[in-house]
Amino acid sequence: MREPIDADPVRRSRVDDYKLALREAVVLAQLRESRAVTQQELAGALEVSQPNVSRIEHQDDLFLSTLRSYVEALGGRLELRAVFDDETLVFDASAPGATPTGLVRTGSSSRRGSRGGWPPSTR
Repeated sequence: MREPIDADPVRRSRVDDYKLALREAVVLAQLRESRAVTQQELAGALEVSQPNVSRIEHQDDLFLSTLRSYVEALGGRLELRAVFDDETLVFDASAPGATPTGLVRTGSSSRRGSRGGWPPSTR
């Protein structure tokens, strides 16, 4: 069965997308379960139906706002990191319009050179 899938790039891509979606669904479900929260309880906190929580956990592409609400309903705070060779920007995604809340230099030279500052130039 593997050979026909591997031989067809479209089928291979579809299978890979499906596998990724399953892994991501397991991550959200595991997060919820690790907090000892049922889908029904989470649905109540999110003010949505239990099937909607299931849909979120199995969706292959989430809006950041949906993920933020999910994490906050479990009692957490969502943070994002943009990691570059010379720095890491930490975004507090717990509020709409998240801006960098921390900057961690990980190298000795800055790639932004004379431009400097935030946000970086788009030149």
